[in-house]
Amino acid sequence: MTQPSEPGTLLPVPRPRTRGARATAMLGGQQRRRRQVRVDEGMSA
Repeated sequence: MTQPSEPGTLLPVPRPRTRGARATAMLGGQQRRRRQVRVDEGMSA
């Protein structure tokens, strides 16, 4: 009983983690782009 339950729980757990990592990566990329834009504006000004 414990053996089949362990792999069953391991499979669904990493799925949301990967989704969360992708979401954070997308947010991080947007923040970096915004920072770069701000820097560009400061340099041009």
